[in-house]
Order: sequence, then C-alpha cells, then structure tokens
Amino acid sequence: MNPISQFAQVDAARTAVIIGRQEISYGRFEADIEGLVTWLTHQGLSAGQRVGIFLRQSYWAWVCHLAALRMGLTQAALTQEFREEAAATGLFDVALCESEGILGSDVARRVVVVPSQSMGPFAEQAAERRHADLQAEASARRLTFTSGTTGKPKVVSLNPEMLHSRASFLQRYEGLTADTRLFELMGIDTQGGFSHSLATWHAGGCVLLGVPVPGSLKIRHLPHGQSNVLMSAPRRLQNLLGMDPKPWDGRAARKIFVGGGRLPIQVRDEALARACHQISVFYSATETGLTAIGDASLLDRHPGAVGFVVDSVSVEIVDQEGRPRPPGQEGIVRSRTPHMVLGYGENLESKPDDAFRDGWFYPGDQGVMLEDGLLVITGRISETLNIGGLKFPLVDFEAELAKFPEIKDGCAVVLKLDVGDHLALAVVCDKGVDLQALSQQITPRLPVQVKFTLVRVPYIPRNAMGKIPRHALAKKLTEIYQRNIAASSNK
Repeated sequence: MNPISQFAQVDAARTAVIIGRQEISYGRFEADIEGLVTWLTHQGLSAGQRVGIFLRQSYWAWVCHLAALRMGLTQAALTQEFREEAAATGLFDVALCESEGILGSDVARRVVVVPSQSMGPFAEQAAERRHADLQAEASARRLTFTSGTTGKPKVVSLNPEMLHSRASFLQRYEGLTADTRLFELMGIDTQGGFSHSLATWHAGGCVLLGVPVPGSLKIRHLPHGQSNVLMSAPRRLQNLLGMDPKPWDGRAARKIFVGGGRLPIQVRDEALARACHQISVFYSATETGLTAIGDASLLDRHPGAVGFVVDSVSVEIVDQEGRPRPPGQEGIVRSRTPHMVLGYGENLESKPDDAFRDGWFYPGDQGVMLEDGLLVITGRISETLNIGGLKFPLVDFEAELAKFPEIKDGCAVVLKLDVGDHLALAVVCDKGVDLQALSQQITPRLPVQVKFTLVRVPYIPRNAMGKIPRHALAKKLTEIYQRNIAASSNK
C-alpha cells in the first residue's frame, strides 16, 4: 500500500497541517500533492529517477517528498551536512531546490527550481491535475542517510510497503489518533521524523510545522505549545526547554516521545514540570524502525533504559561470537524486526557491512537485558575510547563535563597522532574562561588518568538525532592541535 493512499480516506475538511496561523485541510494537502505531481511530470520527471530535495519551507518540502513518492521517484532529503557526501555518490538525476544557487551540478546532473514558496494552493499553478500511476508508485524509494558516529554516510532504502508498515507500527505503539497534533523535532531528513509524521496522517491527525525565517535555515515560530504530542531527540528537547523557560500551554494534555540517545534525568524532570504530563523513551534505528518503548520513569532504574521490546521484534544481548548472554550481563545489542532492511546501498559503493549478520542488525550499541525484559543501553561500542590500552567510557564522562557551569557543551575524542593516541576534550565556553584552570578541575573527574588537551570550540557538531560525528570532529581537532604545536615550536 502506498504510504499516502490513506489520505483519501480522511475527511477532506479535517486539518492535516498547521504552519504558523494557517491551517491546511486534507483536501488542500491532497490537491497540492497532485498539483505538484502534474507540474513535475511536465518538467520531465518520471518513475525510477533519483531526486534530491532541498527546500527550506517545511510545508512545501513535505508536499515535494510525498509527490515524489506518488510518482515512483527514488528521493532523499538533502541537508547542508550531507551535501559533499551526496555529491560524491553521483546519486541524483535531479535536484529539486528553491533556487539554483542552493544546490547545483555538484549534486545532480540537473537542477529543477520549484516555483514560488508562497502558501497559495499549488493546484492553482497547474493547468490540469494529474493522478499518479498506481503501478509507478510501487517503484518509489525513500532514501535516508545514516552515519551513526562515523561521519561516513550510508544509505537506507525503503519502499512504499515498508514505509506504510513502519508508520502503522508507530501509530499502534505510540497511540497516534485523529486527535493527535504532532510537533516533531527530528526533521524530514531523518527516518524517525518522516515516519512519525506519516503515522499521524495515517491516523487522520494533524502535523504542526515550524515557520522558517525567509532566506535562512532558522525557524521563526516553533508550535510546541499547540501540540499534544511532541517527538524529539534528547539534545533538541533540552535546547527547546532552554529556549522557552516558562510553563508551556497545554502541558496537561501533552505527551513527549524521546529517542535517539540517552535522556538525562534532569531534562526529563524539567520537561515533566513545565512541558508535558508524560514522557516515553523509545529505541529505534533507521535500519530497523521501532524496537522498544517505555515510560521515562524507567530511567530511575537505570539511566540507559529505553523501554521494553515491542511485539514481533527480537532483541538479544550477545558476546563477540554472537552467543546470547544471560539477563543482567552486558554485551552487544542485536535486533530483528518485521520491517528492517537487510543491508545498505542505493548506487553507493556498498561493501559488505558488519552491521548485518545472520539475519540480525547490529546497531553498534552495548546493552543489558534485565530479568523482566527491560532493555538498557549502556553505551556505543565506538564510544568506548581506547587510549593506550586504557578504556574510556564516553557517555558517563561527558555527563560529568556537563556539570561544570563554565561548560555549555562538550565531548571527548581521540586524536591519532604520529606519537600515539591523545585525548582531546572539545568544550564550548566563554572566551573569558581560563582553560588551564578548567583542565585542573577536570583532571580528577577523568575515569582513567591520561594526559589530555582542552580545546575551545564554537559549537559541538551534531546530526539531526543529536549524535556527534566523532571521527570527523577528531580529524578537525587533530589539525588544530598540530597547528598549535607547530606555532609553539616556531616561537
């Protein structure tokens, strides 16, 4: 089934989208999608072509993605972060953009500029409405880039049946209904953001979209106060709470779902006090979809709790040889779901990947399954640094860094130098902070006693799910470190 075919089953007068003060009905939404199908067909686009989409206007970005699915296109959301990587794949036949200056021949052989991004009905710009070919729809593919902590993009390809299956799964386990007013902070370029919005529309609910600042990637209006369901990664929820420190309107009716990383208990408690009446944590992956879900009160049992494994999904904790470990013992997490992919690739140079073995997906997490079936994620395998044979657990240490009032944000990486591995701590702090004095305060908090370098940075890069591309950051910090060493030797 096409993931947007259920739109036709919803009362056309119901509200599908709210952007700013404007409400878009299902009837108008459907007409805009069909209008864009007509327009893109007149531009020469047809089923099977690969299309990258880069539109700042959130409503028209959705219209464009859904029209591409109806046309049977292979489509992906382009972001600034993945521009160079996308260009290197030679993946796209066409880039759909706001202007030729945003993306060009370095990403696609042809650029098609989508007409005016006003909020006027797109159907008025098409001489006739062209209904999509149902046979063509079946050939559609949704591509999502995923990088984990490596900073090297891989691509997950989902067909319409898979998209529909995942949306239905979310609708069931997260209780999305026709009364849902969803505001999601994960983004259309993530599979989580895409699937949760589809699931809300499947239920006949409403999706709330932020209003972008013209000519900017910034958002002028965040409609969290109008939502009764909010979807977010931990870091984005923390940032949103900081941006709006007052009690939120509609708190008693709002539920928040948080996934993509460990939710700090203090962020949970602050959200419950000001923003919502309930928080659920969930565990999922672009490769597998939803795996586990549970109430955030489970964090009191363990800060890495991500809920209980849902029906029809299998999760095991295993050792290095793939042998299951007993409850309570830490090991490697692997999962299997009814709507998982079996590998990476879509015209990328795809090599056999260790993430898929024997019908299981290995997300790169370490975890524990408790006696009652509670799944606990204790860290990522790649986030246990090895410095000269000494293991360095990142998650717990970075939580310690966050306790320093001078540090607004921070993370740890290993620099691969000619003289050996060296620990670097990147911190966001004011220019007046004395780094030498701060280093002396940090030293006793290190889980292992090793030498380190403190580096002041303007920000810590994160992807849409709040994960840090550590390999790319380590490369940049290595260059900074080597320049500083060279400058010191020349004095």
